[in-house]
Amino acid sequence: MGKRKKKKKQKKNMQKVPEPFNDLIIAIDRSQKSVKTKKGKSVKVTVYSWVDIPETKLPELIANIGRDRDWLKHAKEQNKGYKHKFENKFLKIRPLLNRVEITPNQRLIKERLEKESYKLVLLEDKLYEKKGFPTEKAMRESIAKKHKTYKYLMTTADNVAYFGRAIYEERYTHERKLSEIKALLRKLGINLVE
Repeated sequence: MGKRKKKKKQKKNMQKVPEPFNDLIIAIDRSQKSVKTKKGKSVKVTVYSWVDIPETKLPELIANIGRDRDWLKHAKEQNKGYKHKFENKFLKIRPLLNRVEITPNQRLIKERLEKESYKLVLLEDKLYEKKGFPTEKAMRESIAKKHKTYKYLMTTADNVAYFGRAIYEERYTHERKLSEIKALLRKLGINLVE
């Protein structure tokens, strides 16, 4: 009888442990730009952003973005003062997000998505159409930005990709060391993964 109780207790304990990150919502965006190096050579710089959050924290993220949600816009369409405004507000919502990363490596994003356990991935439309990216548990950016629950997370990933690429391209335009670029990104709460 002692063994039976022990087995039942083990089963009960096993059922209580949730699968890690099974409610994870991931937003992935891409930012691309051709830049000129100091030597005048043209280089295409592409950066992918990965921003994820447990679905249970999405309402808190939306609340922390604030009533004045006008500060969170598509970065390309904004003036120069927007970068400073975004950085300040982003640092306030950063603690709610699990991972905020950028990478120039598309393969790394694909591999991570294959291994990761998640509920939904929000993908830039061009990535959604690319071979190797999941479409089963995925939502296009164009749809996510119209969805009241996901639009702020997708726009955040969009801005992380845009401003992350702007910093990362300094590797070519200003010949900054990778360690300097990583330090600049870390100040914003963004990790560079290569």
